[in-house]
Amino acid sequence: MKAAALALAMALCASGQKRADWVQLRGYNYKTGRINADARSLDRAEVAMVGYMVPFDDDQSTTVEFLLVPHYGQCIHTPPPPPNQMVLVRMEAGRRARVVWDKPVSVSGRMFVEEGKGALGRPLYRMVGTRVDEVTGY
Repeated sequence: MKAAALALAMALCASGQKRADWVQLRGYNYKTGRINADARSLDRAEVAMVGYMVPFDDDQSTTVEFLLVPHYGQCIHTPPPPPNQMVLVRMEAGRRARVVWDKPVSVSGRMFVEEGKGALGRPLYRMVGTRVDEVTGY
């Protein structure tokens, strides 16, 4: 594990947040609708997750809604990632996130397990974001 990722994981443990990862999200089988206990445990949990932003807003500097995806450049071209590899993030009322195009971000907030509809796909996960930080040295 890289130093920055280790530091992030330690900070999450100290804050009481659960760390969610992309492998865990695969526990929701979008083809059959079955969900394992590990993925189900994310529903309504306060989590932090590292990924890449795909903002929906036209504003190039801040956003209130974006997809979080595991790899840089996903959703820019079609087809979109599988539904269990996208998180639709809507920032908490009154909050905006700084847009970061080409570096990973850590997004904190409350996760919900539910099929949604986005402009670029149909994610199975939704998060009400409270904080977005650029991850350096990842």
